[in-house]
Amino acid sequence: MTHTTSRRPSILNPLTLPGSPPITTVILGSTDVSPEQIISYEVGYQGWWWNHRLRTRVTGFYNHISDLIAFRSSSADPLGTVRPINGGLADVYGGEVGVEFLVTSWLSGFANYAYQEIGQSSTGFSRRGFPHH
Repeated sequence: MTHTTSRRPSILNPLTLPGSPPITTVILGSTDVSPEQIISYEVGYQGWWWNHRLRTRVTGFYNHISDLIAFRSSSADPLGTVRPINGGLADVYGGEVGVEFLVTSWLSGFANYAYQEIGQSSTGFSRRGFPHH
């Protein structure tokens, strides 16, 4: 499955860059930017136990993202404007486990845990941030 999405940057679309202190800059548009591409795989299992009083779930996923949109500034531009470029790849993988228990017809409990990892390369200064858990 391939999914593409993009948001056209403009001079009216400010970007706050990470850092201390945060810096607000202006993004200029570019006609040379391609949409990001993603190939995704997901597999999961769900099982019911003890007369449907206990449910367990296990899921794993892998995403390969190409043509990551990054932002590059021009050293000749003193105003701090940046332009989008296609600048990298990312591989995202992870999984989730969960359990749900039906105590009575009106009371149930559940717990789950999720983990993800991102490996990426980028030629600009935009890197994806994410929680591991």
